[in-house]
Amino acid sequence: MANLIAIVILIISVLGIVLIFYKKLPLLNEVQLVKKESKSKKFVKEIRKKVKENFSYDDILQRFFSRIRIFVLKIERKVDIILQHLRKKTKEEKDKKE
Repeated sequence: MANLIAIVILIISVLGIVLIFYKKLPLLNEVQLVKKESKSKKFVKEIRKKVKENFSYDDILQRFFSRIRIFVLKIERKVDIILQHLRKKTKEEKDKKE
């Protein structure tokens, strides 16, 4: 008789736990989704914050103008070489005529 009462109490307890879990299951799913979204949002916010801290229009402009300057200097050097070659060539032609 005592075993029967213990088994009935055990079955009722297990059914109660299952019922409570079944009622709270949708709530538990929402909590997990909110945590995942908040972690991803927090991660995105941290990345944006780091980018904003390191981002500067002045740095970008400085790099841009430095590259333009280097490009112009390279072109100027090539033009100078061509001019020297042309001057040398015209000088040689002048010397031949004389």
